[in-house]
Amino acid sequence: MATVNEYLRKLQLNQKENQKQIDEYIKELKKNEGNGKFKIPVGKIDCFYENILDKIKNGKGVLIYSDYDVDGIFSCVMMIETLQHIAKQELDKDPNNTKIKDFFEKLRFKIPTRTEGYGISADYIKAALKSNIIDYIITCDNGTQKSVVPIVTDENYKNKVFVFDHHANGDFGNYDNILNPNTDGKVEISTGILLYRFFEKLSSRKKIELPNLADLAAFTAVADVASLDSNRDIIEQGLNIINNAGISYTNASKEIDKLGEKVVSQIRQNDTEKAYKNIAKIEKLNEKQGQILELANLTRPFYKKLFQNRENITTKDLSFSAIPLINALNRLEANSNFLVKMLQIKQENEANNNMLNSGIYILNGLNNKRKELAFEATKNALQAVKEKGLEKDPLIFVYVENTKIGLCGLIAQRIFDNTGADVIVGTDVNGKIIFSGRGNNVFDNLTKLMNFKLEAKDIFSFGGHLKALGGSIKDHTRFNELLKEALASNIFISNKNTTELDLAKDSFNILEKPVSLFEYNELSKHLTKITGAIPYSKNFLAPVIITSDMILNKDAVMGKAKQKDFVLLKLAVTDPINDKTESIDFICPGKNALDLIENSENVSKNNKLPIFLMELSNNNFDFSKDTFSGKIVFKEQLIPENFLEKIKKNNVQEQKVATSIKIWKLS
Repeated sequence: MATVNEYLRKLQLNQKENQKQIDEYIKELKKNEGNGKFKIPVGKIDCFYENILDKIKNGKGVLIYSDYDVDGIFSCVMMIETLQHIAKQELDKDPNNTKIKDFFEKLRFKIPTRTEGYGISADYIKAALKSNIIDYIITCDNGTQKSVVPIVTDENYKNKVFVFDHHANGDFGNYDNILNPNTDGKVEISTGILLYRFFEKLSSRKKIELPNLADLAAFTAVADVASLDSNRDIIEQGLNIINNAGISYTNASKEIDKLGEKVVSQIRQNDTEKAYKNIAKIEKLNEKQGQILELANLTRPFYKKLFQNRENITTKDLSFSAIPLINALNRLEANSNFLVKMLQIKQENEANNNMLNSGIYILNGLNNKRKELAFEATKNALQAVKEKGLEKDPLIFVYVENTKIGLCGLIAQRIFDNTGADVIVGTDVNGKIIFSGRGNNVFDNLTKLMNFKLEAKDIFSFGGHLKALGGSIKDHTRFNELLKEALASNIFISNKNTTELDLAKDSFNILEKPVSLFEYNELSKHLTKITGAIPYSKNFLAPVIITSDMILNKDAVMGKAKQKDFVLLKLAVTDPINDKTESIDFICPGKNALDLIENSENVSKNNKLPIFLMELSNNNFDFSKDTFSGKIVFKEQLIPENFLEKIKKNNVQEQKVATSIKIWKLS
C-alpha cells in the first residue's frame, strides 16, 4: 500500500509540472498575439476624416446608427464622444464659427429595438438623407448585411455613409467608406475594438488628440467574445479605467516597495550593479503609475453604480454580471437611449446621481423579468424537445409562441447545453418567424440546409457568427418540410457522438498532471499572476481529484441542479502544510454538478481516484464573493498505483487510503 507522504510528494510535483506547462502555453499564446490584428487602409481613414471635418465645419447633421446589443450601444458612445472631441478641437481653433456649434446640436444617434430588426435598411438610409436633418450616416456594428450593400457601395453614397462592422459578410477592401476586416469570420473582434484601433490610427495620421475609450472597447470585446490575445493593451487600459486604476496602482506600489528593499540591501553589500538595475526598474514602475493615474481620471460614475463600488473588476465580472444586465434592455425590446446618456455622464452631482440610480434600478428590474421569462420559456422548450424525440438530431428547430425574440438565443443556448446539438429557436415577430441559433456547427449546418435545395433561399435566411447567429423564416410549413427532408438525407454535421470531454478538449488547454483542490487553488494564483489577470482566448482545465466525501452539500445540489442553470458546490479542501480542512465555494453548470456527484465514487469503495477537469482561468476566482466558478468535466477513474507512477517508496509506515479528505493528511 502507498503511504500518505508519497501522495503528498506526487501532488506537489504535479503542481510544479503543471505550472511549467501553463508557462509554456502562455509563451505560445503570446507568440500568436499578432494573429488577430488587422490592417486599416489610410484611404478609409482619409475618407472618414475628410467627410466628418466637412460636416463639423459646415454644421451638418450626422446620424450614428448602431446595433442594439452591448457592442452596438458602447460603440455608439465611442463614436459620439470621438466626434464631439474632434468638433471641440475645431471650435477651439475657430471659436466664432457658429456652424460648428450647430454640429453639436445636430449630432444624433439611433439604436433600434429588436422588434425593429437588426441593422439599418436601404430605405432608412435614403429617407434619412433626403430629410433636411441628416447629411451623413455612420453605422456601428451593422451595415454590411446583403440588403444594404448595394446602397452603401453606390458611388453616389461614398461621401454620405460610412460603415463600421465586424460581421463576416464579405470583402469590402475596395470601398473607402466601409471598414470591415472580418472577411472570412476568422478575425475575432468587436466593433468597439475596430473603432479603438481606427481612432488610434486616425489620431496618429492626422496628428490630433482623441479620447482614450478603452473602457468602452473592453466591454464590447468581452460582450462579443472577441479574441483578447491581440488586444490585451486595450483590455488592460479598459479595466484600469473601470476599476478607477486602483488595483494596478496598488500592485505597482507593492512591487516598488519590494525593489526598494532590495536596493537598500544591495547598496549595503556594495553590490551597486544590481542596485542600479533595480533602481531602473523602479523608475519604469513610477512612470507606469503616472500612466495609471491618467487612466483613473477617465472612469465613469456609471461603473460605480453598476458594480456597487466593488473593486477588482475582471473580464468575468463584465461577462457574467454587467453585460447580461445591460443586454436585458434589448432582450425585452426596451429603448436604450437612457443607457447612452448614462454612459456619457462624467461628473458626479446630485442630478447625475439620481439619473444613474434610476437607470440602474430600471436595468435590474428588466434583468429580473428577463430571467423569469427565460426560465419559463426554456423549461417549455426543453420539454417539447424531449416529447418530440429531437434530442439526437444534429440540428434542432424549436418554435416558441408568445416570447420575446431577445430570449430565443438564451433558450437555444440552454437546449444546446443539454443536447449538444445545434439549435435554432424562433418566435413570431410581425407575422414572420425570427430565430436565434447556437451551437458548434450551427452556421455550417444552416449553410448546408441553404444549399440543400434551390428553393431554400426563398424559405429562410440567416447571418452572424459561426456559433451564434440570427435569421428569419418566411414560410414555417415549408421550412419544417425542408428540415425534415434534410435530416432524412443525413446532410448535417453531427455532434451526437461528441462527449462533454471532447468539447472540453476542443475549447481548452488541458493540463496533464492530476492535483488536489489545494494545488488547484495554488495553480489559479499562479495563472492570475503570470497573465496579469487578463484571460487569453483559450483557458485551461486542470485534472483534480474529487471524491464523494469532498462534496459537502451533495443533497442540496442534487435538489437544485435539475432546475437551475448554475449551482453552488461546497468542496472540502485540506492544506497539507498545516493539516487544516476548509471548504471552497465553486459555481458550475447544474449538469456538471450532477455528473460530478455521479462519478465521484469513494476511494474506499472501488479503490480508484475520480479525476475531474476543472476550469482554471486567471479570473475564475471572485475576490469579492470568495468563490470559484467554471466548468467541471469528468475525465477518468484512476488506480492509485497508476497515479503514483511507481514513486520510490520510503521506509515509512504504510497506511490504507481511506476517504479523499484524509488522503492528504500528513502521516
